Amino acid sequence: MLWTLSSVTQFTTTFRPSFGMPMKELLECKHLMEWIEFEKGLIGEEELARKFFIDGRGFDLEGLKECIR
Repeated sequence: MLWTLSSVTQFTTTFRPSFGMPMKELLECKHLMEWIEFEKGLIGEEELARKFFIDGRGFDLEGLKECIR
């Protein structure tokens, strides 16, 4: 995975709590590349929300965006 230290730090301290699960569990059930593709501009917010989890479950995209602000 191509994660910079700042993106890992931001993900673990800011984004992860909005998913309401331990980091180990989150990493086991999310797609490996969706966030990177989103950061590169290859996919949009809606596609990220649809594909983020391997099993297709949804998540609170608006809540995640609020954490980022």
